[in-house]
Amino acid sequence: MSPDVLTDTPVASAMTADWAAAWNRHDSDALARLVHAQVDFVTVAGVWLKGVEAFRQFHADIHRLQMRDSVWR
Repeated sequence: MSPDVLTDTPVASAMTADWAAAWNRHDSDALARLVHAQVDFVTVAGVWLKGVEAFRQFHADIHRLQMRDSVWR
């Protein structure tokens, strides 16, 4: 099965759109609602976020600081 079959679905498309909308609003609560409560998320800088609250807080912090003007396209 090709990777496109797994990701090119209405659900994946909706989740991608929801992620972009939350990111562009800089809404860490909405971003957190898109991940599992026990998420393990490693940032591009190698920071390991364990759990949804760590994920939410990290994204709240970066969107308040260096990502405040970022746009997800």
